[in-house]
Amino acid sequence: GAFQIAYDMKLPVVPLTLNGPFDVMSRNTLLFTPGTLELVIHPPIPTESLSETDIPQLVERSKEIIQEALWEKYK
Repeated sequence: GAFQIAYDMKLPVVPLTLNGPFDVMSRNTLLFTPGTLELVIHPPIPTESLSETDIPQLVERSKEIIQEALWEKYK
């Protein structure tokens, strides 16, 4: 997936957290309701010094970073 591609190309992984999507768009509908969205663009995680066996840790670290920035109601 994306992490393997980042590793293969020696590109950084940039985790993103999106807060509020369920507040502005309900399931099973294409209609939006007024609300607040927040996009958090986290610092890049370099991959140049990683080995292929480090990819699972890269995935887990990315998940941790994303979850730390979630609004409390989404945790």
